[in-house]
Amino acid sequence: MTKSKYLVCYDIVSNKKRTKVYKKLKDYGTPVQKSVFECILGIAQVELMWKEISPLIDENTDIITLYRLDRIEQTCIKNLGFYIPHEEDDELIFV
Repeated sequence: MTKSKYLVCYDIVSNKKRTKVYKKLKDYGTPVQKSVFECILGIAQVELMWKEISPLIDENTDIITLYRLDRIEQTCIKNLGFYIPHEEDDELIFV
């Protein structure tokens, strides 16, 4: 099974929901900032994690974003919840 490195970033309004998401994400990766986790996962693990965290948020006000970091030519970004997409000509900068 091939694994990839991911960043999971979230912005969750409710403290209670944020704590639940944090605890669940600790099963899959390492917290690197308050609302950011670094994970090394296979596809099946990503799907299971997504399935487990999806019901924990309010998709009208909260957002969870998954960034696959390796294989830049196959970049994958997934979102849950409130998201304003970037225009195609917008420049994304990762710091």
